[in-house]
Amino acid sequence: MKTRRIIHSILLVLALAALGLLFYYAIWILTDGSFRQEVQQGWPFSTWETLVGYTASCLFTTVVTLYYWRSREKAEKERDKFRLQALENQLSPHFVFNNFSILADLI
Repeated sequence: MKTRRIIHSILLVLALAALGLLFYYAIWILTDGSFRQEVQQGWPFSTWETLVGYTASCLFTTVVTLYYWRSREKAEKERDKFRLQALENQLSPHFVFNNFSILADLI
């Protein structure tokens, strides 16, 4: 189960990085006329430059994804803590005594 989650996370990060890089190039093509002309003539980047860009995109996506997952886990832990506290409050002696007192009055 844990291995599956790790593989899923890696694939998600790689896919998000590829989409981010494609989005970056698409915006660059739309906003820069000289770059648009270079792309029409042929791909202006070497394989090395493309690999560095993809690696940077992967690193950035990994950092953002890890931050999101950790903040989500922290929120879930806080929610669980508050639920446990609510259950403990229901079982406190004062709460039980009040319920027995009310029950005795009703009987």
